[in-house]
Amino acid sequence: MVAVYYMYYERPFLSLLTYGLSELLDAADGYFARKLNQCSKFGQVLDMVTDRCTTTCLLATRYQLTLHANVLFANLWECIA
Repeated sequence: MVAVYYMYYERPFLSLLTYGLSELLDAADGYFARKLNQCSKFGQVLDMVTDRCTTTCLLATRYQLTLHANVLFANLWECIA
C-alpha cells in the first residue's frame, strides 16, 4: 500500500494506467476462465478477495491524498483570512 501511495502521489498517470490494466486483466481472466471451463470455487473466492484488496488500497490512497489536500487548503485559507 505504501508503494501504491508513492506511485500515485509522484506519478498519478502511471498509477491510473496500472490500476486500469489490473482491472482489464481481471476481466479477461474471468472471461477466459468461463470460456475454457476453468472455473472453481477457490478461483471465485480468490478473485473476490483480490478485488477487495485492490479497492481497499485505492480508497486508502485516495483518503491519504484527500487529507494532504485538506491540510494544504486549510493552510492557504489561514493565509488568506
